[in-house]
Amino acid sequence: GYDFKCRWEYILFLFIVQIFRQLTDNHFLVIPELERLMTEINQSIDPAPANYAPRHNDLVCAQFSLVFMPLFSRSHYQSLTRSFGPSLNYTRADNAWYRGRVKKSNPAAKQAEILYIDYGNTELLHYTRIRPLPPAYKQIEAFSKEAQLSFVSLLDPVSNGYGMEAIERFRDYTERRNLVAVVDLKEKDLMHLSLFDPKNAESAEASINIALVRDGLARVDARSRLREVAPKAALQAAILEAKRLR
Repeated sequence: GYDFKCRWEYILFLFIVQIFRQLTDNHFLVIPELERLMTEINQSIDPAPANYAPRHNDLVCAQFSLVFMPLFSRSHYQSLTRSFGPSLNYTRADNAWYRGRVKKSNPAAKQAEILYIDYGNTELLHYTRIRPLPPAYKQIEAFSKEAQLSFVSLLDPVSNGYGMEAIERFRDYTERRNLVAVVDLKEKDLMHLSLFDPKNAESAEASINIALVRDGLARVDARSRLREVAPKAALQAAILEAKRLR
């Protein structure tokens, strides 16, 4: 089958995307700027060339079909729905066109996995819902950035009984809030972040990363490239507190 592995440690910051524009351009995301871009793109869509087959890493226009909760691929969402019922939130298509990058392409099935580069979500689409991106829009920087929490990873909601609670707790800490983000490491297309409430950002112990470990809803990532500079004392104290609470 055409099953894409979902990387749970990757965070699609749909709800705190303003952080990234501040980190990269020293100003916050101006939503009207993105809205104007989307309006222009939707007014300039042409029919797809004959036998059009998008290839891996192509920048494209993709017609939005269905988006699931952040962090979930289509196959994992279906698995979670069977386990937890249909209460997991999703929104239906608006059939508008958005900029995307092809993550995987399956010519036999005429389907491609699309990463919407301005919003961070992914979707599996039929080729009929994909068009080449006009060159004028390829040079504009993506509005979303891929990131993961430094030092820690959320519990997996497929394999761990507390995984769904971990995602909900993360949303509680971050959704619709302005946060302070410390970039602990920046790789080519990925930032490793420690997140803080602006009112309490004076020490490592105050980070959301540590709080998730303290809640028993995230594990210390032993494979992290940052493990040598991780706040070991704070992480160890958080682990002990999580054991006490459980």
